[in-house]
This record gives sequence, structure tokens and C-alpha cells, in this order.
Amino acid sequence: MRSVCAVSIFFICLSAAVFFCEPAPAAETVSLSVNGKMLSADVHNTPLKKVLAKLSAECGAAVYLDESLQDKTVSIKLENEPIENAIKRLAAPYNSAVIFSQRQTSSGEKEFYISNIKVFESGKGGNYVNVNLPDTPPADSPGEVRKQIKDPWVRDVFDMLINSVEEESRIKEDISRLESDLAGTGTEDEKRKLREELSQKKELLRELDKKTRLELEEKEKALRLERGIK
Repeated sequence: MRSVCAVSIFFICLSAAVFFCEPAPAAETVSLSVNGKMLSADVHNTPLKKVLAKLSAECGAAVYLDESLQDKTVSIKLENEPIENAIKRLAAPYNSAVIFSQRQTSSGEKEFYISNIKVFESGKGGNYVNVNLPDTPPADSPGEVRKQIKDPWVRDVFDMLINSVEEESRIKEDISRLESDLAGTGTEDEKRKLREELSQKKELLRELDKKTRLELEEKEKALRLERGIK
């Protein structure tokens, strides 16, 4: 009996030791600043949603994030990184699309600025949430943003991305409807037709994503060639 008690006490003490020795969860930290066209960041164990909300507040862009990625954590340190490249690194390993618009400064000069950012997982459809801090003023609507764009190339890319987002939303609505219908009652033949249509819609969504990325790459190549940008 004494041996059993001794063993029990030993295991209780061992469990307590393991419990007290477990490391505490790493704290969230997010420090991010934009200086002109450069971005610095010190982020540790912070949900992607919070990181992008901070980015939105710093650069004034409307940020749209696939809701399935909101809680993915980010840990990265950047020092005076060109802002477009910095955004790609903050969003990695996920994809990001950055839309530049043009505005006139108080001195009358024209400048480009980031108006919209979209972060998503390539090849997968999702629902997007507008990420911003509670005290951040609401972003301009796409129509208002477009009015401010003077550069034809930027306007063309903006229109392409907006059309892509709208088409994506329509396809996702169809997918949700079909999934709901499929979950309901119906004959086996009706369900088979629904499954076929659902499969076609999902393939259409994948093709749309692929098409958008390819068009964006082609437009960027054409712009670089036209304006002598390496």
C-alpha cells in the first residue's frame, strides 16, 4: 500500500512539474509603419486579420481578406521594404493583389497610392471580409475610387479586378444555392444533376482565379515593357 501511495505521489508531482514547466503561449505583437513607399514591420504570432487591419490604418487602403485566413498567424520582421513587396511578404504564403490609384497632392502634383488590397488563397474560392480597425474611416466605394484614377493602365487593371470579384461573388452564390439544394430532399436523378452543376461551378471558379492571375501578369509585363521598367 505504501508503495502504491509513493508511486501515486511521484506521478502527481511529475504532472505538476510538467504543467508548471510548459511554456506560456507566445504573445501577439504587431508594429507596422509606412514611410513614403517603404514599409517596416515587426510582427510576432499575430492573426493575419489584425496585421492587415493595422496595414489598412497605416496606408489608408481598403483590405479584403478571405475569411478562412483571418486567424492564420504571422511572424515576420521587415526593415524599409518597398511597400508592394512588403505586402506580399506579410501575406505569404497566400496570394495578394495590390491596386494602385492616382491622386493629386496639395501642391498639385500627381502621385500613386495603394487604394485596395486583396489577400486570398490561390485556386480556392472564399468569402471576403473588409478588414479595418474600429476607428478607421470607411474606405471609398469602388466607383468613387475609380473616379480618382487618372492613369489608363491603372484604371484598366482596377476594372479587371473589380469585374473578377463581382463574377466570383456570383459564382459563389450559385455554389451556395446548389449545395443547399443538394442537402435537401430530391430524387437520385435530381441530386446527380445538382452534383454535376455544382462541379461545373467549382471548376468555373478555379478557372476564373487562374484567368485573373494570368491577365494581371500579362498587363504588368506590358506596362513594364511600355514604360521601360525592369
